Amino acid sequence: MLDVFDIPTNPKVDVKVFYANSPTAGNTWSTWVKPRGVNFVQIFALGGGAGGGSGVCGANASLAAGGSGGPSSAQCNLIYPAWALPDVLYVSVGVGGAGGTAVGPTAGGGVAGGSGTASYVAIAPTPPTVFNASSVLLAAAGGGTAGTAPTGATQGNAGTAGAVTTIANAWLAGIAQPSWGTAATNINLVGQAAGLGGTTGAAANVTFLASGLVVTAGAGGGGLPAAATAGSTGGAIAIVNTPASPYRSNIAGGSGTTNTTAGTNGSNGIQPIEKLLFFTGGAGGASGGGTSGNGGSGGRGMMGCGGGGGGGANTGSVSGAGGRGGDGIVIITAW
Repeated sequence: MLDVFDIPTNPKVDVKVFYANSPTAGNTWSTWVKPRGVNFVQIFALGGGAGGGSGVCGANASLAAGGSGGPSSAQCNLIYPAWALPDVLYVSVGVGGAGGTAVGPTAGGGVAGGSGTASYVAIAPTPPTVFNASSVLLAAAGGGTAGTAPTGATQGNAGTAGAVTTIANAWLAGIAQPSWGTAATNINLVGQAAGLGGTTGAAANVTFLASGLVVTAGAGGGGLPAAATAGSTGGAIAIVNTPASPYRSNIAGGSGTTNTTAGTNGSNGIQPIEKLLFFTGGAGGASGGGTSGNGGSGGRGMMGCGGGGGGGANTGSVSGAGGRGGDGIVIITAW
């Protein structure tokens, strides 16, 4: 449009959001075309979060731990001058890992959750099913598995948080610190390790890290308590520390009521404030009652977050399944 009054216009901002498209890392690609007239390009990426582990099914004599939550993905946030990038970039966005399957009614160890898939942005045209590491511009690793499947009162371990991965010969001197990436803080951040399941009681809550990571791991499931005792609470995602907090209340874990009832499911992860890059993992499911009752399932993780762990259950019942990890996301903003 002709501007006869010479009035400045707002700077052009182009935002493209890419959602999960590649169950196998670097297998499926979408394209991003650089808009004309832009000066800078910011790329924000999360890999897929890991699924939560399922709870143990066992007798009161040996107890049955809740499953661990799933670790979160890594986070990558970079800004480049537009001239330093090709006109076309290729984007592969990872998916979240599956939750561990429920166990029972016979005794059995919990099943570990599946790992999340890494997200990549590359500079060269990469054919489907072909991953060329040397063309990688940046990467955000997916969350690792939710640890060894627990047995008895043994907790599953915290799993492997999404790591800042350096790929040999990656473009611009490696993805850990590209030559044209900004020198500001929070360029690449390691993910959060999973919340552990409870052994004979409630699981601990998971809180956001102070590093600037915008995702959390999943919380663990409640462990099977002693006989004739109400089920144990699953871990919550704690996002409120003071009454003055602007965020929503905690993402609640499942709860038990009596010694013969099933534990409730953990809440799914959320995006607490609309349009703000800030996501939570799934909360843990409660255990069944000490005498009987199925374990509650873990909640599903939001973008890049881990799924919640399932609650333990007594023999004759079924333990809670782990929640699915959240899918990855890549956001490319040009202005």
